[in-house]
Amino acid sequence: MNNPDYNFLNPALGFTYADLYDTSKLNLLNEKFKEHYSNADNESYSKFESYILSTVSDDELDVPAILMDGAKHLSNFLGELFNISEHLKIIEDETIRESFLFAFKKDFIQKNLLKKLKDVEINETELSTLNNFVVKLNNSCFPELDFKDDEFDTSAMIKSLADIEKD
Repeated sequence: MNNPDYNFLNPALGFTYADLYDTSKLNLLNEKFKEHYSNADNESYSKFESYILSTVSDDELDVPAILMDGAKHLSNFLGELFNISEHLKIIEDETIRESFLFAFKKDFIQKNLLKKLKDVEINETELSTLNNFVVKLNNSCFPELDFKDDEFDTSAMIKSLADIEKD
């Protein structure tokens, strides 16, 4: 039977898997995180430290903002510690992309389009004509969109058109 490999921590940080079960090593890891956070964003870290040490009353601090900022830095630190920073970046990019789609569906599809088209019936010929027009519009006005992801690229196209209309 093979023993699992527990040497997956980033050696540059100087910790091993066994250190995660050692209180003194965890304290050192905590100090390493504080150093990482302070170096990355000293202003945010100072607020975080004030909150942790309770040197300022909660009324004077924006606790949710402090915790959210701290969480971002903790995520980056853990990504570095466990050698998963690249994977976290991919997930972050996918989340941003999905957030755009959800906002588009909520703000445009649900609030505008469905209300206006509630009683409209489109026959096959009209749908084909509309589709041909959209393809021409895509090709001539949005060559940077390759439409490999129809949902995302169509959303980006419509948002661009809506932004132009606002101006």
